[in-house]
Order: sequence, then C-alpha cells, then structure tokens
Amino acid sequence: MIFTKRTPQRFVLELGSHWLKWAFTRHALGSFELVDAGTILLSSQDADASSDLVLLFKKYAVRPKDLVISIPRQQLAARVLEVPSTDPAEIQKIVRLQAAKQTPYAEDEIIYDYSVILEEDAAIKTARPGYSHVMLVIAHRRILNRTLRVLQDAGMKTHHIAFAIEGSAAWIRAELKALKHPAAANQVVGVLDVDSENSNFFVYQGSGILFSQTISIGADRLHESLEVWGAKLTSDIARCLQIYQTEDTARELAAFVVTGATGALETLSAKLKDAVKLQPQKLSLEETTRKILRAAAGRQSFTEEVSMSAVLGFARMEKPPRINLLPQEIVIEAALIQKGRDLLILGALGFSIFIILMGIFISAFFGKRQYAEWLRERVRTTEAETQAVGRTRSFIKQIMDLNDATADEFRELLYLHRVLPHEIYLTEVALSANRIFTIRGRASEMTQVFSLVNELEQSKLFREVKTQHLTKRIVKDKEFVDFEIDSVVHRS
Repeated sequence: MIFTKRTPQRFVLELGSHWLKWAFTRHALGSFELVDAGTILLSSQDADASSDLVLLFKKYAVRPKDLVISIPRQQLAARVLEVPSTDPAEIQKIVRLQAAKQTPYAEDEIIYDYSVILEEDAAIKTARPGYSHVMLVIAHRRILNRTLRVLQDAGMKTHHIAFAIEGSAAWIRAELKALKHPAAANQVVGVLDVDSENSNFFVYQGSGILFSQTISIGADRLHESLEVWGAKLTSDIARCLQIYQTEDTARELAAFVVTGATGALETLSAKLKDAVKLQPQKLSLEETTRKILRAAAGRQSFTEEVSMSAVLGFARMEKPPRINLLPQEIVIEAALIQKGRDLLILGALGFSIFIILMGIFISAFFGKRQYAEWLRERVRTTEAETQAVGRTRSFIKQIMDLNDATADEFRELLYLHRVLPHEIYLTEVALSANRIFTIRGRASEMTQVFSLVNELEQSKLFREVKTQHLTKRIVKDKEFVDFEIDSVVHRS
C-alpha cells in the first residue's frame, strides 16, 4: 500500500445573521489555489444551514483542522489596550483581569483572546518604556454557541474561531501587494469594508490591527436610499476617524481602501475623499477573485451584495490566525481525543511488537510456565504507569468540574474587583491552602495602596490585613509603587 501526503487545504466559514459565506483553498509551496467560494441566503432555521454545510464538507473532504470559523466584527467587542508590562506571563494576567471589565457580562459568559502588537508587526512605539499594546477581542458565549451548534448538526468540529477583521486585513495586504501599491510597504491603511447589513471601518499597519469599528449601514440601506444613507455613512466614517485619532496607537493614514459590496459607492467617491482626506482605493472582487473562480469552477456562486474579504483573507493565509476564540472546554476535549488516538496508535504498535517479540522469546527459551511468570512481572512493572494515567485523568476531571463552582467560592475576588481603584494594576492574586490571600500589584501613589488596605480592613471577608512591602521606583521622572498585601480570609 502506498501512502501519499495530503495537500494542505483550508475551508473558511462565516455565519452571519442572514448570510452564510465560505471559501475553500489548497496550499502548496508558498502559493494557494482558490478552488471555490460562495454565499447562501439563510432561512430562519439554522438546521437549513447545517444541511448546506454537510454537502460542502463532504464535497471537499473537510477535516476539523482544515476549518476556520470567522466571527463578524459586529458580533464581538474589540479594542487595543496599553498594559504596563512587556513580560508575556504578566501581560496574560493583566489582560485576564481587564477582559471582564470591558463588557457588562459576567466572566463565565464571555470568551476572550488577545494578540500582542509587536514592533515587527507594525512600526508602533509605546508611549512609555515598559508598556505593551494588545488587541483584545471578546465574544459572548451565546454567539459562539450558535455557530458551534450549526457545526455540530453538520457533523463537524473546528480548531479555530477567528476575528473577521484579521482576515479582512490579510486580504487587503495581499491585494495591495499584488497591485504594487505604495501602501503595501508597511504603511498605515484605513479600510471601509461594506457588507450587506453593515460596514466595518478599521486601520491596520503590517499585520497589526490598530483600530476597528462597526458602522450600521451596509449595501442594503445604500441601495434603499443612496442620498440619505450615503450621507450618514460618510458622517459615521468621519466620526470613526475622530475616535481613532484619540487612541494611543493612532498614526496618520497613508491610504484609504474601500472593498466588499462597493457597487453602491460609485457616486460617493468624492464624499468619502472629503471624509478621510485621501483618494479612496477600490479593491473589487470582480476584478480579482471572481476571475480566478470562473476559471476554476466555471460558475459564480456568490452575490455582489456581501463582503467576502474576511473569508478570502483567512483562506489564503498559510499560518493560523492569531486570535482564537475557541472555548477552553472544547480545546481540552480536542486535546483529550487526540491524546487518546495517539495512545491507541502507540499502544497498538507497541502491543504488536510485544506479541512478535514475545512469541520469538517464548518459543526459543521458555515454556508456558516461564511465560506466565514473565507476564505477571510485566503487570507489576506497568502498575505505576497505570496509576499515573489515572491521576492525570482525575486532574483533568477536576479542571472541567470548575464549571460547577458557585459564586460563593469567588466572593473575595468579586469584592476585590468592586473596591479596587482604577489607578492600581494587579499582577498577581493568590489564595493559599491555609487561607492566606495575597495581592501583588503596581500603583502610581502610596496613598492608593493605603486606600485599598483600608477597604480590606473594613470588610468582613478579611482579617489581619498587612502590607508586606512597598517599593518605590522612578521611571522617566514618574513614580511607581510595587506592593504586596497579605490577609487572612474569614469564612463562617
């Protein structure tokens, strides 16, 4: 039997309110082939979308690792944060504490991920040494559950749920490079991506997303009344630019690109130019992708009234997207399944080798009695490994059982969240087995630390509140205070 390596491929899917979009590509030697792309107008029943996906997955032999789910910008919360650290572990702790503050939802109702904007991604210098910029993306579980339920009904799973703006930026970068546009050389680019129900305005540089905002005007409304909604669109773009210019990452735009369902914008070019102070550069699917699809598939399977930039951008990317909003319980489940498969294969191979060697060994040197004694010895030597596997499975079960934890077990953290001054950044919160509650962080003034200590002393949740150490540091004439506070948790 001859085994051949399967050509790498990617199937990208975006499930919106009214449209299902997809793109399918094959990759080889640093290039890609766009095999097919399409859209389906959704009915009120998600089951119909699952039926359509079953046919597509079967047609292109899609596997879970081939599938990338794109979540539209209007279904997410996203913003760039400046955090007071450059250490990856410390950034992760700070972002975890900040994520819950960015939405009105409880922490267990959201899924978030972030990407550090590095200098090699975009020529961004932080305003102060020792700080980092991160793109934080937050999704409500209800949004993700709908997409995952449609996939489950279609008999499919995925390893990646991505931020649509990241795919759209990848599409724009590739098209500008193909056109040899000056903005392709790591310049700051503003983009208006027009979809059917809304439009996305975002700014990127290199592979870093600096700003993104959804505008609730799309091709449908522009076709309804271009004069009314066109004026509102240009006004909203100007407002988005004003908001962007107040951000820490704001840089002057070198180019402004209009893409997506751009047919309705032909007469608005002058107004868009006035809004952004730049001549819009139109990137049309009709001029590029549609020609490839006609040559490959000989048919046109998507409408011009939607934007395909996100799915096409992810489809042509060789590396996985940076943002992954896949729920942690699914990640754990996938890891366990893969581990089980690896163990099964390894066990079958090891068992086969064992049987062969055992037969040779027994037939040459031992009789049945010696063989039985040898098997008993093998059982004794593998007992410790069997117990280790059992302990590991028990540990994983404990992690998954955390979902059943009640709010009472986190009351100290909830109280700390309510009384913590905004000027204080926490770098570590720990509760030891003997109920010692330790808080470490950074403040700009000592009075802020003393204020936090007073709040803890007045609470009935903590006793014996002590400040272990206060350390002043001066960076570029600005004073910082590193502190550690210990207390004993009081539980009745």
